[in-house]
Amino acid sequence: MLEDTSEPCGAHLTRKEWHDQICEFQSRTITRDEVRRQAGQLRFITFGGHDHPENYRPMTEEWTEERCDHCEAVPYFPSKWCEWDPSQRRTLRLTSAGELGDCVHYMAISYRWVALSDDNKPPAYRVLTKWGERPNIAPNTILDRAISCAAYNGIRLVWIDQECIRQDESDPVVKVEKQNAIQSMDLVYERAMIVLALLHSVLESREQLEAMAFIAELRQLDISEFSDMISSIAEPGVNDISAYGLHPRPMTRGHLLALGLEILNNDEWSSRSWILQEASVARNTQFLLRSKREVGDGRTLASELSIEMLDLRGFLGLFIAEGLGPLKSTNIPTELLGRLRNAVGRFQFSRPLVHKDRHLEVPVRGVCNAAEAVSYLRCCQNAVCSDRVPIIANLCDYSIRINTSDVNDDKYSLSAAIFTLAILNGDISLLVAIDPRSWQQKFQQSQDQNCFSWIPPQTFIINDTTWSIENTCECRLIDYSLTSQGLVLLGFRWRVDSPLAFPSLQEKYRMYLSASGEVKMAYREYQSFFWDIMTEMNRQNLAFLVNAVWDFARGPYYDWTRKNWVCDDDDERQAPSLPKDFQSLHDPGTGALNKEYMFKDRKEGKPLDPALFVTACYRAHFRDHQEAEEIRKAWKDLDENRIQAGWIASSVIKHGILWCGRPWTADPSMNDQERNERDLAVLFDVDGPTSVLTPHCTGLVDEENAMSDKIKLQRMSWTVQAKPQDNLEATTLVTRGMVRGMWNIRNVKPKRYILA
Repeated sequence: MLEDTSEPCGAHLTRKEWHDQICEFQSRTITRDEVRRQAGQLRFITFGGHDHPENYRPMTEEWTEERCDHCEAVPYFPSKWCEWDPSQRRTLRLTSAGELGDCVHYMAISYRWVALSDDNKPPAYRVLTKWGERPNIAPNTILDRAISCAAYNGIRLVWIDQECIRQDESDPVVKVEKQNAIQSMDLVYERAMIVLALLHSVLESREQLEAMAFIAELRQLDISEFSDMISSIAEPGVNDISAYGLHPRPMTRGHLLALGLEILNNDEWSSRSWILQEASVARNTQFLLRSKREVGDGRTLASELSIEMLDLRGFLGLFIAEGLGPLKSTNIPTELLGRLRNAVGRFQFSRPLVHKDRHLEVPVRGVCNAAEAVSYLRCCQNAVCSDRVPIIANLCDYSIRINTSDVNDDKYSLSAAIFTLAILNGDISLLVAIDPRSWQQKFQQSQDQNCFSWIPPQTFIINDTTWSIENTCECRLIDYSLTSQGLVLLGFRWRVDSPLAFPSLQEKYRMYLSASGEVKMAYREYQSFFWDIMTEMNRQNLAFLVNAVWDFARGPYYDWTRKNWVCDDDDERQAPSLPKDFQSLHDPGTGALNKEYMFKDRKEGKPLDPALFVTACYRAHFRDHQEAEEIRKAWKDLDENRIQAGWIASSVIKHGILWCGRPWTADPSMNDQERNERDLAVLFDVDGPTSVLTPHCTGLVDEENAMSDKIKLQRMSWTVQAKPQDNLEATTLVTRGMVRGMWNIRNVKPKRYILA
């Protein structure tokens, strides 16, 4: 497969060739259910010898109670294998597929894959399989470290891909098995009792060892001591490394934290695409680092240092939430503060953090959409180009997969494969991420009538996809299909033909229009603007329209302000529910804001600023990790004033109007006043009359029929026009690009369309 994700879509394929490849990839799909079975019928590496029975007991019993009827009879690995004569080959056994049922009491090994020949040593193990005896395939060092850890902790089953997945693709049966294994790899790591990350870094200095010892101890830090730790971040840290024959040298806690995270971030383990997927889905990952150095008097240290990822990430979450602000008031050097921000940001936000409920034994896992997955993978490598396709499918937990075993020829585009994969799963995040100027350039050129109109512009570069406020949600089409006619989907079509004027607001906020024609407002001014525009819509009795904006922000507003309503964690009183209508915030008789209804601080009884709800309009991106805003800005270089709904302010301040509309079924013969009063319900970022199609998506509405806070894509609607058709069951449309907007879909039923 051709690696073209860093080049424009039109660099190697014409639009017609893109169209043809989309259709071909669609013909090579397999479903998640077809490959899921393999994740429950794994092969495992177990102890296969019968010598040294006195060595069969683990050194610790932390994991020994984790067993089931399937694995209880499996012997432990000998804990003193490392003391054996190196010339003797140790014996392992590879269980048959499904021999241990759906047992999850295994350790899955996560490591940078290298061939045995790269180890520069002959095989040290013999593996007994149902096909006969063979030498080990994985490098000796990988097996040594994995089995030593399993033996120490009393884990009986080890899963290593090189050993447990047959690799001979010349056998058709093995080829199918390997493809299924690739497509279900995430489930293997998700189900594992523990994932052991074998880092390649070797701690060779006293400073490195002390830093990692400091990182390892963070899991033992009591929350009540956290503020003391932050206040003393610039003071020397004290870590017990006497077990390594060393005594600590004074380094500040901040330096230790930064250095330790930099070691983890810069390890080869953190640079691999497959490992990104493994780390995203694992429920319990343990880092293992080697320490080996000469310390004088002929002594050499050789040991492993273990770090729990969940504990570390939990600490870093607390550090970001409670420590970043106070840290600025300490005497920490500016250079060290910058290192900390970058190191913490890279470690904490380099993989999906949004969690999704699962039906397996594992309660949660990280998921993302295609735009995020591409962004995460941009700095990662993998040996086989086409592997990116199943990796993205696994990161996004897609139900439809592309069988990549037959599309490795360079005539196939990786960009086209990734885009097709996303569309097949109803994921439109890659389309949402396209710069609107690219759409404009696309339609200034002649269009091939035999191509799908929604194919990305030829100038679009997949790897330039931004991980931004506008596309970081899991939003996928509902009841859709990809056919030879086009994308068949449910959606809401709008007639956008009513310019709504706001002269008073334009005059009030004209001061924020710069000489360059850009609107520049601070945080508080945006709050005031949005409250003003909703109040004006309400004054004009534009009930549907004002609730289109209210639906947009109602859910996030609750999340951002409920902490002011709930007194204690054990408070039995419920926070007040939010009204479904903006009008309910006001007294029906006087029209005045009813502050007692909802904007009241339950701790102090003081009214809250009603304009605070607008915070959600541009901070909802941080809903799941609100404390991460500053770190995200530092690491991802997000613009402080980049707000999701900023186009509304720009349109009003620059032009004095917003282009609004109603459902397409509305009677076009009504005059503007009648239509405004009856069904004006949407507003879009367009510069004139048009028709817009909003797809029906998961997360579009919540249980109360209001826009969910997950639907923050914004530029997720298509400007469309009708196309002559023979299909009587669905209207055929073609698109000229995607636009942002807000809409009120209450009492509006989606209809079926064909986006040709």
